[in-house]
Amino acid sequence: MNFSTSLIVAILGFFFGAAAVLSQRERIVSNSELLRISSQLSMLDENSASDIQTNKQCHTTSSATSDCAPERFIGSVSGSLLGKPTYRALIALLDNYEKKQGKREQVTRQESSEEVAFLNAIFETPVGRKLYEFLNRKSLADGHSLNDFKRQLHKMWFKLYSKWKGVLDSCGFEHVFVGQLKERKVTGFHNWVQLYITEKTGQLNYLGYTKVINSGLYSIHFEWAGGLKPMSGVYVGLSPELEFSLFTLCYITRPGTT
Repeated sequence: MNFSTSLIVAILGFFFGAAAVLSQRERIVSNSELLRISSQLSMLDENSASDIQTNKQCHTTSSATSDCAPERFIGSVSGSLLGKPTYRALIALLDNYEKKQGKREQVTRQESSEEVAFLNAIFETPVGRKLYEFLNRKSLADGHSLNDFKRQLHKMWFKLYSKWKGVLDSCGFEHVFVGQLKERKVTGFHNWVQLYITEKTGQLNYLGYTKVINSGLYSIHFEWAGGLKPMSGVYVGLSPELEFSLFTLCYITRPGTT
């Protein structure tokens, strides 16, 4: 099993449930095709970083409240990496959301522009273009152009929906990449850049790891913004375009398995 194949297997199994029942779209994109395209996306990726140092420190449990990891989980990250277009576009989005579920999101014109800029940056990369080419060939991309597909993904990732009494307080991007607070529990929060920034600025306290799933893919336990995250899967070093594309690929080809 090469790195790319193990990557998609780990993401499918950990984030989407190894025992999930597959939908009829399995007939459109088989498991072997899913592994093959994920491998191709990984090989095209130019911006993932394999040299970021992590400090696991102690093994803990999802229910632990004590801190057995006094040091930060992620070491220093070069400014040149975070200054790349997809990283800059991702970071611009991370402060756009209300943390608490039940608090209405107010999307400003600037924030809407940042959403569009993020998608544009993704599809200026070889990874993003390959994702579109594959899904378009499988008739899983809306419309007849890349711009149509971007609109499809904008709706999928950024359209607001309610998690509390009809209040438009959530979107897919916020849940997966940023994280949310449900009372005193953290939900979502699977992006390593968000983890790095919030840990570096003292907003997040890493409490230990619960499992090492794969090289770079960890299940970790932490506190953030007054809430506790029992267990969060984070793939350290994955570029924004590869992570976004893999999640998009899984969501479109295996709907209903999250």
